[in-house]
Amino acid sequence: MVVQLKQSPCVKIYIVVYSSGAEALKRDIHELCRLDWEPYVGFKITNTTDDKDELTTELIQTLKRHGAEYCKVYVQGAGVNKRRLEAAGYPVESAAAIKTLQKKIKTGLRDCGLEWRANADAEWRKSSIQFASIDKWYQQFSDRGHGDVAKNLLKGLRVITDAEIRESFRNCGSEGDNVGQRCLHAYVADDELGASSNTISDVLIKIWPESMVCSLNLENPDFFTGLKADVLYVYEDGLWSGVELVERLAQLSRMGSVMQSNVRIEFRYCAVADAGLAAARLAVSNYSPGKFAVLSAENHFRFIRDGVDPTFADLEDRSDAAVREAIDGSIEPYIFSRLGLWGDSGMQAVQLCGEIGAQLIKPFLEHQARKKVMQSVSPSAIDMEAALEIPEIDPGKILKWKLGAGGFASTVVFQSSIPKPVLPLIWLGGRVELNGEQIEWAPLFWDSRRTGVAAPRI
Repeated sequence: MVVQLKQSPCVKIYIVVYSSGAEALKRDIHELCRLDWEPYVGFKITNTTDDKDELTTELIQTLKRHGAEYCKVYVQGAGVNKRRLEAAGYPVESAAAIKTLQKKIKTGLRDCGLEWRANADAEWRKSSIQFASIDKWYQQFSDRGHGDVAKNLLKGLRVITDAEIRESFRNCGSEGDNVGQRCLHAYVADDELGASSNTISDVLIKIWPESMVCSLNLENPDFFTGLKADVLYVYEDGLWSGVELVERLAQLSRMGSVMQSNVRIEFRYCAVADAGLAAARLAVSNYSPGKFAVLSAENHFRFIRDGVDPTFADLEDRSDAAVREAIDGSIEPYIFSRLGLWGDSGMQAVQLCGEIGAQLIKPFLEHQARKKVMQSVSPSAIDMEAALEIPEIDPGKILKWKLGAGGFASTVVFQSSIPKPVLPLIWLGGRVELNGEQIEWAPLFWDSRRTGVAAPRI
């Protein structure tokens, strides 16, 4: 599994260490750091016999070549010329003993946001729907002997802010978009609990004139009648499984006003998953060429297993249902796919998170089922809500959701909303039983729009 984030990584820390202690030091840093720390930490393996001036010159050239303007250098022993490095703008700390150097490096990792706990806390604080603190959430695991599971989950925590969404949408177009064609920028009108349409609309009106921003109501067949646009750009925060977008494409295709018009519809995102792109683009290929388009994004996440052809070229049946089945069968749980993170404990972690997640997701799915039933009854029957019999949740559906929708096991959330593929134990709270113990589970985030329940006090 690979993740490509918007920010360009640059070396923040550079370590010059003797070969005898290099591998142990790298393992120690791996244990200390967040997920994907490697691009930010550089290493030079050296020996006591290396020429000091030659090594210093090589080091300065390497740092400049990598654009590491604000890099801090840690040196074992006296193998470099500290004055030359500091004169070149690189502060240096050194120690003869590897343990002393490790302590200094640990402080540096924390100061630049690479240490896992400091990074997780910084990510959590970006959210506007915070609930249990990083320490409290971690304690729920560690009290029961699973501290390493919590640590590894927190290493992968990522919160995409509204500012990042705005910047992404600002950059996904160009000045030439409005030349020779009429453009409108739309957000999807959505009354589902947890919908991000409010955030998206706020973002769009800060980028485009209000006259160029509109709400796309998929329930209104007349929306496209007389629409004064050649291109309709439709913006959403994330594309994960692609289930919702495929349904929207089907909805749009059933509108005569859409298919008979010349308007082209292009979907744009701040973050995308390969699974969602595959589902959406294979669905698009079933419609008139050029009618729909689905763009990728600078924040790109991989959930499809290595070795699987993401074009699904060998799939003979290209129907939405067949494509969905093929993609669902190719998913590798995001956070658990990092073998270097889990080692031999990955399956135990999956079992633990699935056991907790299954208990948390069942009430959520029941809530969703109740909402669906209530939407189907007439207003005069609203008072009979308590008497309505909610369909029993299929155990197979719980199985598919216990690690997040589709079994994605994602740890990537937005500032003010939670995508359904996120691990339930990150965003759902409630009573769970673990090894015979009753626990009132406290999640990291509480999206009341998603659950329909206000956050309790903790």
